[in-house]
Amino acid sequence: MESINVLDSRASEPEDVLIARLCIKFNLITSDQLEQVLQQSLGKSLIYALHDMGYLSEEQVAQILKVRKKTMICSHCQEINVYETLLGRLVCERCHRDLQDSRHMSTTGRRKKYGKYIITREIGQGSVGVVYEAKHLSLNQNVALKVLKNEHITTHIVQRFLREAQMVAQLNHPNIVHVYDSGEEHGVPYIAMEFVKGKPLNKMIQDREISVRRAAEIAKCVAEGLEHAHKHSIIHRDIKPENIMITEDGTPKIADFGLARQISAEESRLTQANTIMGTPLYMSPEQAEGAANITALTDIYSLGVVLYEMLVGRPPFLHSDTMLLLNKIIREQPTPPRNMQGVIPKTLEDICLKAMEKKPEDRFVSAQEMRLSLEQFLKEPVIVPENVTTHKEITKRPPMRQVLSRSAQIPVAQKKSMKELMWGQAESQAQEEQQNDIVFDVVMWGLLLVGLLYLGYRMLHVM
Repeated sequence: MESINVLDSRASEPEDVLIARLCIKFNLITSDQLEQVLQQSLGKSLIYALHDMGYLSEEQVAQILKVRKKTMICSHCQEINVYETLLGRLVCERCHRDLQDSRHMSTTGRRKKYGKYIITREIGQGSVGVVYEAKHLSLNQNVALKVLKNEHITTHIVQRFLREAQMVAQLNHPNIVHVYDSGEEHGVPYIAMEFVKGKPLNKMIQDREISVRRAAEIAKCVAEGLEHAHKHSIIHRDIKPENIMITEDGTPKIADFGLARQISAEESRLTQANTIMGTPLYMSPEQAEGAANITALTDIYSLGVVLYEMLVGRPPFLHSDTMLLLNKIIREQPTPPRNMQGVIPKTLEDICLKAMEKKPEDRFVSAQEMRLSLEQFLKEPVIVPENVTTHKEITKRPPMRQVLSRSAQIPVAQKKSMKELMWGQAESQAQEEQQNDIVFDVVMWGLLLVGLLYLGYRMLHVM
């Protein structure tokens, strides 16, 4: 056990000691092999050093990490105790003493420190990681610290996780969340990113805070960020409102490149055919089909879905069954946004639907082309007024009394202010649609009145 003692003296925390003891307990390595690894892997997590030097397979690494979560070392006799569950009263198998005060060796709980960063609070959780707000020890700078969950710590997942940091570190753009640093703390990888003060786009959509014009502005900024990523041959593959942060000053920032892929022969081997990756509601048809040759145009489609949701209030395709949802994405055409929100300008609807074409070649050829189309739309002086929301007031039809009173107040030609001239066409379009609704309601009320009069007439004659 000399190698264990050497490991004890060099480890700042008992994590590597436990890994070594578990490997020996299950006869995965010998003490001599452990000694050799320790001599050649100073500064590196023991579990990954054992894998990299060929002593542990990927399956064995996963096995050890799984067992580690249900392991305790007796503080009295140092016996390793492995349990099916860590609930209830636990007793050491050797000395039979209570393990209540023993060192709990599971790292499923939150650590207080990762590398140079001190955890302050949890921000949120994803499928494979947890995001914390943390503070850099020497710089006193707040960061968002993304930490991989223990149950997902396998060689492949760690590779993908750290690849995210390496890829996004290449990107420097105001519409992309910056990555500052990455590393490992006792076998747990982490990524230190820019801490964004603001709220995710999905919360803004839920709270109905987005006007038609603002929706176009956000989509334009996201397209600009994607344009920068695509120029570095990086595809995001998971564009959705939850992954778009809006800062306090209103700047959209793309976050979470966890499913991002670098377009190169070396990286393409990590994504296999018939593997569906992404969030179903925002997947492109080719993603839904599990195609291997995913291109940057999949991000264009997903951004089109995000724009659609900002304009209408929901994604174009919905279903509680994931497979049926994917089938709708592959085969069905989305309902045009103007069918649900008539105030949306035709130009903006065309941009949205073009981005969501089923065939990639029918979409915008690049994020740059989509950005330029949105910029051109925003330059047009005649668009929907900024204070008209996409799916708040518009979805509420006014009471009949208000509609009828408005019909009697249709204005005659008047002098218009500069502001009225600027929004004249959009207001005329909205008024025309409103007048159509008024005509329909008046006709319906008229028919009802005629029916009542006729019924009264017949009753009088019967009497």
